[in-house]
Amino acid sequence: MDEKNTPIRTYQVCNVMEPSQNNWLRTDWIPREGAQRVYIEIKFTLRDCNSLPGVMGTCKETFNLYYYESNNDKERFIRESQFAKIDTIAADESFTQVDIGDRIMKLNTEIRDVGPLSKKGFYLAFQDVGACIALVSVRVFYKKCPLTVRNLAQFPDTITGADTSSLVEVRGSCVNNSEEKDVPKMYCGADGEWLVPIGNCLCNAGYEERNGECQACKIGYYKALSTDFACAKCPPHSYSIWEGSTSCTCDRGFFRAENDAASMPCTRPPSAPQHLISNVNETSVNLEWSPPQNKGGREDISYNVVCKRCGAGELSRCRSCGSGVHFSPQQNGLKTTKVSITDLLAHTNYTFEVWAVNGVSKQNPSQDQAVSVTVTTNQAAPSPIALIQAKEITRHSVALAWLEPDRPNGVILEYEVKYYEKDQNERSYRIVKTASRNTDIKGLNPLTSYVFHVRARTAAGYGDFSGPFEFTTNTVPSPIIGDGTNPTVLLVSVAGSVVLVVILIAAFVISRRRSKYSKAKQEADEEKHLNQGVRTYVDPFTYEDPNQAVREFAKEIDASCIKIEKVIGVGEFGEVCSGRLKVPGKREICVAIKTLKAGYTDKQRRDFLSEASIMGQFDHPNIIHLEGVVTKCKPVMIITEYMENGSLDAFLRKNDGRFTVIQLVGMLRGIGSGMKYLSDMSYVHRDLAARNILVNSNLVCKVSDFGMSRVLEDDPEAAYTTRGGKIPIRWTAPEAIAYRKFTSASDVWSYGIVMWEVMSYGERPYWDMSNQDVIKAIEEGYRLPPPMDCPIALHQLMLDCWQKERSDRPKFGQIVNMLDKLIRNPNSLKRTGSESSRSAVLSGGDQGAQGRWHRGQGAHTQCRVHTHSTGGTHTVQVAHTQYRGHTHSTGGTHRAGGTHTVQVAHTQYRWHTHSTGGTHTVQVAHTGQVAHTQYRWHTVQLAHTQYRWHTHRAGGTHTVQVAHTQCRGHTHSTGVTHTVQVSHTQYRWHTHSTGVTHTVQGAHTQYSWHTQCRWHTHSTGGTHTVQVSHTQYRWHTHSTGCTHTGQVAHTGQVAHTQYSWHTHSTAGTHTVQVAHTGQVAHTQYRWHTHSTAGTQYSWHTHSAGGTHTVQVAHTQYRWHTHSTGGTHTVQVAHTVQVAHTQYSWHTHSAGGTHTVQVAHKVQGALSSTGPACTAATALCG
Repeated sequence: MDEKNTPIRTYQVCNVMEPSQNNWLRTDWIPREGAQRVYIEIKFTLRDCNSLPGVMGTCKETFNLYYYESNNDKERFIRESQFAKIDTIAADESFTQVDIGDRIMKLNTEIRDVGPLSKKGFYLAFQDVGACIALVSVRVFYKKCPLTVRNLAQFPDTITGADTSSLVEVRGSCVNNSEEKDVPKMYCGADGEWLVPIGNCLCNAGYEERNGECQACKIGYYKALSTDFACAKCPPHSYSIWEGSTSCTCDRGFFRAENDAASMPCTRPPSAPQHLISNVNETSVNLEWSPPQNKGGREDISYNVVCKRCGAGELSRCRSCGSGVHFSPQQNGLKTTKVSITDLLAHTNYTFEVWAVNGVSKQNPSQDQAVSVTVTTNQAAPSPIALIQAKEITRHSVALAWLEPDRPNGVILEYEVKYYEKDQNERSYRIVKTASRNTDIKGLNPLTSYVFHVRARTAAGYGDFSGPFEFTTNTVPSPIIGDGTNPTVLLVSVAGSVVLVVILIAAFVISRRRSKYSKAKQEADEEKHLNQGVRTYVDPFTYEDPNQAVREFAKEIDASCIKIEKVIGVGEFGEVCSGRLKVPGKREICVAIKTLKAGYTDKQRRDFLSEASIMGQFDHPNIIHLEGVVTKCKPVMIITEYMENGSLDAFLRKNDGRFTVIQLVGMLRGIGSGMKYLSDMSYVHRDLAARNILVNSNLVCKVSDFGMSRVLEDDPEAAYTTRGGKIPIRWTAPEAIAYRKFTSASDVWSYGIVMWEVMSYGERPYWDMSNQDVIKAIEEGYRLPPPMDCPIALHQLMLDCWQKERSDRPKFGQIVNMLDKLIRNPNSLKRTGSESSRSAVLSGGDQGAQGRWHRGQGAHTQCRVHTHSTGGTHTVQVAHTQYRGHTHSTGGTHRAGGTHTVQVAHTQYRWHTHSTGGTHTVQVAHTGQVAHTQYRWHTVQLAHTQYRWHTHRAGGTHTVQVAHTQCRGHTHSTGVTHTVQVSHTQYRWHTHSTGVTHTVQGAHTQYSWHTQCRWHTHSTGGTHTVQVSHTQYRWHTHSTGCTHTGQVAHTGQVAHTQYSWHTHSTAGTHTVQVAHTGQVAHTQYRWHTHSTAGTQYSWHTHSAGGTHTVQVAHTQYRWHTHSTGGTHTVQVAHTVQVAHTQYSWHTHSAGGTHTVQVAHKVQGALSSTGPACTAATALCG
């Protein structure tokens, strides 16, 4: 009984007093009915074992649930082992004796699921193991997604999948009177809910969606296509009398053109033009009129002109004028309201009819659409002379003859001959008149070309001159029979003429050789003259209605022709997708699709479509091609050709080093050709960069991104300028940055940067320099150096593009001609910039020199490196810093030359010194790692790559791992190689000594200006003092006689850390005393064989060698002292780890050689050879 005393049928068991219970309850066979996973809901009560006395060892509070699949619904005997366990069921609440007395039933509900099921049905079983339990109900069920209609597609009842996370794909079927647009699909989730509707159906033409069904359009409404739009009311002057109409019938007297959409109103032909005016001029007539008063409801008005020639009198018949009459601009399809008619007969009556027509005029022609006028022509001047012939030509005369004009239009009174020398080009001409159709022109110069024109005159006046006819006078007189001409004189004259011709030809050849560049310029100018017929770019923003520009320059494409396949990017206005375009009658092509996101403003739509208005005006193989636009439905789209390889910069970075120089030059040639086309059309790109060049599968490069206003505001490379607005600084010419003067010349500057990007395989121009540093460097005359393996001819072309004066930069036509010449002559591309020294990342000034980039005008700093032996001065300019170094060589050492390179602020500098003669060889190589910037020179690869360098003689190998970069150096000589890593920058120097030499080499990328660096060397003692950024370094070197006694005292203040050490050496006995006091992170360390703060410091000194090891703050310090026999060798190496930066310096004494390296501050160098040290000074400004 429950709380309401209602009887409840249950299955109970309560054998809690006896141990080892195993009681089973089994259901009948349950059919599966297609379900793959079933759910079992169990309602039960369970007695609390604590409420039963004496049953603690045998009472349980759980039972087990099993199932067994079977295709047989009559199985009687099923073994326990055949059942599979589902779960052990425990109660959330159990009842006690008190609950029984109070008639409180604590009912538990548990749900379990099992699957996947595969057989026709199954049995459930319940196992009791000693609980006091009562099963109140067992409900077995499965889940399904109910029948539903989504997007006009019906989805049937669908049973869920076998797994709790599985989704069952279900294809829907379109409801009545609808058709599939995209295949309708939905997924049935494991919980019985429909998920992720895909695709949809559209109501057929004549039907609209109402209440999830497609119902017929009402009378007076129509729907022409299968779309998701509702039925529309019939347009003006039309009606429908049936439900489900797909179009409306036009009213009487109104029509619809073949190309008119069903949504357009019915229209009628226009009325006749108004106010026809004629103006007769001899045998030509000009007609003008006004548009018709009633255009018939259409805007596609055009005009046709009919010409009739009529006789005198009212009853005379009229006939067509024939093909001899000419109409300008044309006779039919006129869009303007005027026409000129020429070549009419004189004194003849003509009737002209002007017809106004529109798209429906053919369906109802009417005389009411025309207006006419009758005129009589006057006498006209004669027509031009068609042909002039030269009957005889001598040294000083030409005999001319010609035919009468085709249409004399009266009696010819006289002819007028105009002639002039060809070189004068009508600037100075003469006139001869004659009544006959021939004349002799005398007094001409020998061997001279003359141009002749002839015209006729009647009572009506002069006709037009004929076209030009050119004749050249002879060089010698024609021999006259019997005049006694001397053959010898004739031969001499001929020989003289031949010599004269040879001299002229030679002068012409020499002048051509001396003016190749001028000829290239002339060719470009001539080409410009010939291209004057090319149409000019029209700015779409000059249109009062921007949509008019879209309609004029872009083709409207039906959205049904476009299939979007995948999203390939996200732009400012929306997504960029790839897809396919299938226009009826053409093959399917791959396209790129730019979409305008929902919720756009009118300005955003105008800016979005402006790019199409611009792109649609261009037609060139190196300009991205516009296929069309979609503006009549949403989303608004721009369709262009698909470029498989994407943007040029990313493509080059992905394929670093894979192309030949010819292939790269071919890409540049394509870009230059496209820019020449744009320049000829008077279009200025403003944002020419490799990221805005697209590459197709055939490596054809095409210029893209024509959204001008958007380019300057949303380019990620753009930066604000002082004059307002954003400009891509690294690609923009100086005058455009300073004054916003964008011209084709500023595009040429940008093209030079694109050349540099291509040859460096997508490197970022000016690397990680700030925009302000770039502007400042450009103003001071610096230019980008040639990329690795860049041909000198190409880099010179880049420098030409980067001329400060824009008038000095080449035109795009000249650039294309130059690249064509390089492609035709591959040998000119073999000499690369790596053959020349590279003195700086920014190389300045003398751009006329090939491969030598020096500082230009406006330099504020002077940097000198002097080498003394055979004379010579090397000067290097590096970013407002002054470096001076002096090297003196005496005795048996001779220097043959050198190259100096300095590393300052993300800039690569290199220097090498080679000696011939004695035993002195110095090789210094410095390599800098700068923020993901790749420099290539010789066999050096930066940015997570391999560094290699070699110095040959005989020696060891040093390998240093620096910031994920493997560095290897080989030193072959009698010296030592030191390598130090400071702040991700690798420094190397080599010390080689013969005799007594003191060399100090320091390197660091950080220099503090206004700091004095001084050090002095004396033969009987010396003091070195360097003041760098408030840091004091001191060391002392004493040398007496040929015996070397070295005392080195070095005190360095680096990053608030104090280090001190001393080395003493007396006579032939070797004694080393090392006292090291380090202040690291405000902690004092002192050691003389003792332990501080739990850290052990120890070192050992041996007469034949020794090792010193000190552990300070997780940093290992080692130095070694070796003494063998009568030879004195001291090597002290100190390594200190401070703030994640490693400092290393080594002191070596071998036969009187001291080398001291100070790292992490300003560098300097001094070197000397011989029995005594000579002075050298270096100043760092």
